[in-house]
Amino acid sequence: MRSQTVITAGKETRIPLVRDDAALGRSRALNFPEMVRQLEIGVADHIVNGNFLDEFYSAPQETRQSFIDLEPPPSSSPKVDKYFYAHCAAEAEKLAHDYGLRVPGWVDDPLYFLNEPDYAGYTAEQIPSRLAESLKRNSPEEFARRNLFITANALVRY
Repeated sequence: MRSQTVITAGKETRIPLVRDDAALGRSRALNFPEMVRQLEIGVADHIVNGNFLDEFYSAPQETRQSFIDLEPPPSSSPKVDKYFYAHCAAEAEKLAHDYGLRVPGWVDDPLYFLNEPDYAGYTAEQIPSRLAESLKRNSPEEFARRNLFITANALVRY
């Protein structure tokens, strides 16, 4: 198994790279580092996150912790932005709360909080005020505390 050394929040971490880019391009991410790499190689963000959630929900309870434990590594790709990192932390925290898992310590790093509110991908100037208020009211706390306002069922898969 290859690994990559990354520096996150001032500490050096070794991230296991189990699959190469070709394999990652045609499979579902099983953790946040794999999600970052998929975005970097051009997999669409809604596909990456949806597939990750599908894998998480179909995984046995005893393996779900491994999906959220690894911190997403830094990326220089414009496809991996501050919103993505905040969303990963919120998602990890929400999934931990919903499935009785341990909340990873990395989710509380200030890196994973937005300074300006984001309303399901829109800024306050871009979204009608009624919709913004609805998102604020209904957004799960794990997202709202990071200034991410989404629908209450954003992590639901059909």
